Amino acid sequence: MKKRAREETTPIPKIYTQEIVKARISHPGIPIGLFFPTFENIDASLHRSRSKNYPSLPKSLVDLSLPDLVGIRLSMIIHTLLLFGTGLIFGVIFNWQLTMILYSFICIFILILYFEARLITLSTSLQRETLEQASILSMESMNNIRTVHQLNKQGSLADKYESFTNQCLKISRRYCLIQSALWGIDFAFPLFVVSALYESALMLVDHGVLQPKDFIWLYAYISFALASTNFAYILIYELGKSTSAVASFLDLFDLIPKIDNNSTDGMEITDLKGDIKFDQVHFVYPSRPNRVIYKNFNLHIKSGQSVAIVGPSGSGKSTLTSLIERFYDVNHGRLLIDNIDIRELNIQWLRSQIGLVNQEHFLFTGTIRENIIYGCSYLRNNVPLNEVIDVAKQANIHEFIESLPNTYETMVGYNGTQLSTGQK
Repeated sequence: MKKRAREETTPIPKIYTQEIVKARISHPGIPIGLFFPTFENIDASLHRSRSKNYPSLPKSLVDLSLPDLVGIRLSMIIHTLLLFGTGLIFGVIFNWQLTMILYSFICIFILILYFEARLITLSTSLQRETLEQASILSMESMNNIRTVHQLNKQGSLADKYESFTNQCLKISRRYCLIQSALWGIDFAFPLFVVSALYESALMLVDHGVLQPKDFIWLYAYISFALASTNFAYILIYELGKSTSAVASFLDLFDLIPKIDNNSTDGMEITDLKGDIKFDQVHFVYPSRPNRVIYKNFNLHIKSGQSVAIVGPSGSGKSTLTSLIERFYDVNHGRLLIDNIDIRELNIQWLRSQIGLVNQEHFLFTGTIRENIIYGCSYLRNNVPLNEVIDVAKQANIHEFIESLPNTYETMVGYNGTQLSTGQK
């Protein structure tokens, strides 16, 4: 009953704001609705880099309640501005001298609140970064629990996890000490302002500037004007907690990818032969600019050739396929496909022509059939089951799939958790 009563008394402007904003976010034309496509279009170099933990962004945004982030706080901003503006107009009409004194104090109070907001944002950011490291550690431990048990690392990992949580606790304690002092100022400041205004009002009465009968309006005026500071205090505290996550969220839209993975521009070779040529290629990874991978590298793989690239770890074997897939562009030189620069080709068409078996396998949540046809969406949406079976036979997995209870419609789970390591 309490919950129902609370919902019934929700202000209509607040409900309207929430519904409009949620509708706009769900619309594909609104930038926030483009978060996932934007996240997918990030350069491979940024996914590789550890300095920006962009994969944690969806988690931090889910932690923020959208109605609280937009509806409540937006309505509070409007409410505070209306109180502030109305109080200023009323004060100028009532007595401009007292108004200037009052709003001088309010400006000082706003500066204090701004400092508090910065403090809250900094504290929240530090805690979030520390908790993200703890979350990554726990996820890695759970995903590799057999290895953890095999190496008897339970104790050391638990100690490492505890160190992250203790670090977060230290940040919280330092923040609480400073915040406690600021809270004392926040609660004492309005009382000081009231005392100063009463003293100023008495001085104005003594000098004949303020009529004694107008003095009775003073208390109501002060209460009305200071109400805006109370809302501002609550608003600053709430916004400070969410600023760090929202700032990272907005930074994502400022990223301009060097390679537009969603682009449909470029050439499509009608009669593709598959002739590949590296011509004086120079390449370094953006995340490791001091380590040169290729310098004046030349390689010609003719159409129909079977080539094995061998070499020690870190010599650039995997980089070769990354450049052919155009996950990265060469820094200097050219990479040619059938004597056409790879940068002139339609990137989605190019990748649809390449079959790649990664060093680390990954199965998407869904059925075996859906995983097999996962990369065919560029060519066509519906792939007949007989073609899926032909592909499975070529990969020598048809008999194994047929031995499963639901054959090709067997659910594999997240990253194939429903299958054994050998089955994957």
